[in-house]
Amino acid sequence: MVGRKKCVEENYLDFLSLLTLFERAELRLHQLFKEIADREVTLPPCYLEIATSYVILENTEGSPEMALRKLARQVESPKLKRFLESYTIVIETTGETSSFVENELRSEVASVKGAVDRFNRILEALYEGEAFLILSWMIILLVLSLDISLYALMSIVLGAGLGVYLYALKTVTRVASPPSWITMLDIALLATSLVTTLSRFLVIVHGATAVIVALALRKTRLSHSRFYALSKIITNQVYSDVSNGIPLELSLKNNLESSDPSLRVLWFATENGYDPVLSTKSLGIIGLPAKIISMLLSGLNHAWDQLSFITAFNSIATYYWEVREHLVEKAKMFYIYVAVIATLILFSSWIMSSYGFGTSPPGFAGLVYTSVLSLILPVLLMSEEGYAWSIKNTLAIFMLGTILYIGPVFFEGSA
Repeated sequence: MVGRKKCVEENYLDFLSLLTLFERAELRLHQLFKEIADREVTLPPCYLEIATSYVILENTEGSPEMALRKLARQVESPKLKRFLESYTIVIETTGETSSFVENELRSEVASVKGAVDRFNRILEALYEGEAFLILSWMIILLVLSLDISLYALMSIVLGAGLGVYLYALKTVTRVASPPSWITMLDIALLATSLVTTLSRFLVIVHGATAVIVALALRKTRLSHSRFYALSKIITNQVYSDVSNGIPLELSLKNNLESSDPSLRVLWFATENGYDPVLSTKSLGIIGLPAKIISMLLSGLNHAWDQLSFITAFNSIATYYWEVREHLVEKAKMFYIYVAVIATLILFSSWIMSSYGFGTSPPGFAGLVYTSVLSLILPVLLMSEEGYAWSIKNTLAIFMLGTILYIGPVFFEGSA
């Protein structure tokens, strides 16, 4: 039940985007639900279930308005419930459902941007808290020589890092879901950093392993980046073509066939009646590029006004890019934050050791490594849409491990 509500709310922006395209073609919500139920339009299973319930209710009640009102009582998501109730009222009063849906879409985009800003505030608080915690621990241990459990501190650091990572994942998912296997790799990278407390040498081994994994995933990452760029280029070109009187189908054919081998296959599959959403997934096109390209191809499935469709679609695609770029811009400033805190931790520990306040205990290098890693992973998720496993990012992690391995402060007392 909780999972179904979560699914509805995470994909609410996609639902509103499709409904906006339908409304521009003078098709209403009940017609979208019928096409979802008939699997002519693809949305996640939670929306398929809702659409199927709607079709049953309409057959029972005899009118779309009554069916929508009853459906609103059944759905678990407060956001969708409120929308269905309001949509029904608009149908029965002004009938201006198109304007209502577009306003709701703009409101949801603003809501997603607000979620990004809230996440940034939480991340900033985490950075300040972790820096204070680690520096306090160093002072207590190295100056006062009190026995504080390294592993208790590690648990707090890792727990905070994992919690913020999962919150970041929830925020990013409202724009485009990163592949689950990439998410698992991110979590594994953080969880396995625990072993670095056993030996200083394992710090550099862990960093080197991250680089090897990134090299293995290089082709996947480059492909994702290429499709992201192509989705923007193709959208802009198709919008320009249709605005100048070129038929949508011809423009899509020319742009997809001339851009990338995978997109040529995608066009062939679409021409032969295959679902664009499933086809993009089969061809390894994932995340936001898949969402944009498959939604653009959906314009071929209905006899709607092509200029009206492409104008609406261009606005929707721009909303997605704005939210994505808002996320990336917010993430950029945190790279500086992470670098400053990492430098502060390293420099402070070096100063303490140099002035004879004590030596680094076993596992100290691993603690610093894990702390910085837990700080940077949520930022990488925000800026890379789940593709934290780039060569650039993992080389930075490897360099951190190398510094901790060869740094003079870590030679004494580390196993």
